[in-house]
Amino acid sequence: MGCVFIVGWNSWSLLGGVIGPALDDPVDIGFDFAFSAMFIVLIVGFWKNAATGAVLAASGGTAVFVHAHVSGAWYILAGAFAGMIAAALFWRPESPEAPASPSQLQGEWSTDTPGSRLDIPQEAHP
Repeated sequence: MGCVFIVGWNSWSLLGGVIGPALDDPVDIGFDFAFSAMFIVLIVGFWKNAATGAVLAASGGTAVFVHAHVSGAWYILAGAFAGMIAAALFWRPESPEAPASPSQLQGEWSTDTPGSRLDIPQEAHP
């Protein structure tokens, strides 16, 4: 799976690097909003609860504030750090049975992971 991801990522990056400069201004062909629309779709897929909203608001608000007051692309890093800090502050287990720390997850199957768990007998792996 990792090789497929790496090959796909690099192939599409190469294609974008070759075709991108030939497109000139993305506004001329309507791609200016397409990038924003893709970002909105990613955020909607990320949404889980009110804590997610707080993380998105902290990240977005910080990025907008830093972009208005600091030159360069520092707003990206500032928004990312603000989002991480908000996520750490607002994180709560989803249910009372949820593990309280990442160390308790060791050996457990995540319910967020798609697909079924493959049970391999322990004697097959020394």
